[in-house]
Amino acid sequence: MNQPLLSIIIPVYNNSQSDIVRCFNSIKEQKCDDYEVIIVDDESNESCASFLDKIIGKLNKFKVIHKKNQGVSMARNKGVKEAAGQYIAFIDADDMITQNFFEDVERILKDEQARNVDVIYGFTKYEFKPNNQYEDLSGDLSYTFMDEYHKSLLLGHMIDAKCDFFQHGSLYVNRGPVAKVVKKQLALEVPFDVHLNYGEDVIWNLEILKKAQKIIFAKRHWYVYIENPFSAQHRFTLSKEENYIKNLTYLWPYINDNTLKVKFLCRLLQLITELEKSYYFFNVDCISQKPDITRLVYNHSWSQILKIKYAIHLSKKDFVKYIFLKIKCLDFYFRICKIFRKI
Repeated sequence: MNQPLLSIIIPVYNNSQSDIVRCFNSIKEQKCDDYEVIIVDDESNESCASFLDKIIGKLNKFKVIHKKNQGVSMARNKGVKEAAGQYIAFIDADDMITQNFFEDVERILKDEQARNVDVIYGFTKYEFKPNNQYEDLSGDLSYTFMDEYHKSLLLGHMIDAKCDFFQHGSLYVNRGPVAKVVKKQLALEVPFDVHLNYGEDVIWNLEILKKAQKIIFAKRHWYVYIENPFSAQHRFTLSKEENYIKNLTYLWPYINDNTLKVKFLCRLLQLITELEKSYYFFNVDCISQKPDITRLVYNHSWSQILKIKYAIHLSKKDFVKYIFLKIKCLDFYFRICKIFRKI
């Protein structure tokens, strides 16, 4: 049996049948068929697990691995170990891909200069009301071999997701593992950290960037991230603070210059906003204990970034949050935002 070009890894945990079908259909509609699909079932309920067994019986390029529940990172790592392809791509079961994704990758890899490329990045688009089919809207296939300067820009983008070079209208380079392909050997060398419950994909991307020698950025729409406002990830829980602090602790060692310190400050404000937004808008369990923002900010090694010399480089909106944070009135700011629904 010939080695496939791509191994597509899809972790599944109690996803709806309609989401799974939509995801699988977007793979079946690819114009390139040099791939295999590995579904890693992370001990879903009986309904979901049996549906997977039933549906893959009709799909000869698909196989499912059932394993005990150990989280999405372990599921992805398991998929990488089982993969036979030259390159790895990750898809989440509640998302979908555009029709041109695999064909674009195949075309790029036929370029002699792309021989032994380590990573190829493409674009993602957020959607709230998904269609059943997507074609690329970003124009003809073009791609850039990234030098050290662009690699440094991408590293910063992985921290705050705000680099214009890696955005095109509503399209953007994703900080998660999706909308990119990674050489299998590199994916084996950089497994997902199973000790992180939040932000593990950002750390994974930073490690990939650290080790990758040859990187290509394809300016094409490859992935559709389907936002679910009722997802459990938006809900406020008392464990969120700890998860965010742990994520910042893992992220801080990558911050080695003033530019990245500004981006880290931006990321800190993003996490504070997510925490407050989940409390004021997604507190479905009616938890009375408010999030303690100061735990994310003070008495950490990253507290040094709370200086005006870094804050002056923030956007106007983030600078306003910074000022309210410094005068210890940020909770008041978010209460006002709640009134006007402007978080």
